[in-house]
Amino acid sequence: KAPGRETYRPESFDVLVDDAVKSIQTGLADGCRRMEVEYPLSSDTSGYKDASDSFIDANIALAISAAKRLSEGTDLKVCVLVPDGPELVRASERFEPALELAGDSVTLGCMAGKKKGAFGGFFGGAVGSGELVEDYNDNDIFIAVNASTVELPTVRKYTEEVVKDKTMILWCLELDTLRADLGLFGFPGKEIQFEFLSQFKSMFYIRQRAYSKSVEVAPFLVNYNGALF
Repeated sequence: KAPGRETYRPESFDVLVDDAVKSIQTGLADGCRRMEVEYPLSSDTSGYKDASDSFIDANIALAISAAKRLSEGTDLKVCVLVPDGPELVRASERFEPALELAGDSVTLGCMAGKKKGAFGGFFGGAVGSGELVEDYNDNDIFIAVNASTVELPTVRKYTEEVVKDKTMILWCLELDTLRADLGLFGFPGKEIQFEFLSQFKSMFYIRQRAYSKSVEVAPFLVNYNGALF
């Protein structure tokens, strides 16, 4: 394989998604069936400056674009999975034109029929509950987007009972953040990491962070930011 580049400066999200798809295709060629893609959806290092719906919609749009690239020139069928039925209805309405352009090989689906509460078993049914939706099991690749920490058990259940030995890709779920909540009151246990998330191989990863460094001369504190690729 060719050596990696020293710096990575994609000119647009289109270029970034294309590179992520190439990484996934490399993983598929190596027989990998559990993959993770992570990159910032905003130039803001905090990740939370804009409205949450903006990130949700951007993630779905980019996942559909990736699904289209994965299916082009192949017989592969790709399904982009949102967490539940209400989100599927909303996404289907908003992204109908994009799905039509993507072709018949790309579909939208959901992993559970009902939405969970903010604290899983306390306000939205038992953690990991929710009727699984299996209408998409004729697909070859599944791309899961926009799942929260309390929805990770649903992702696991869907992967184990529906996806099985096919390919599951976790697309920009911010797993570094979600893992920090595992084991806390009202959230799934850490076994989600040990028994499930640890199976996923990071194929394309960009972590953007802001840092501060103390120095002995004025201004004494230097703020800087960057990305690990």
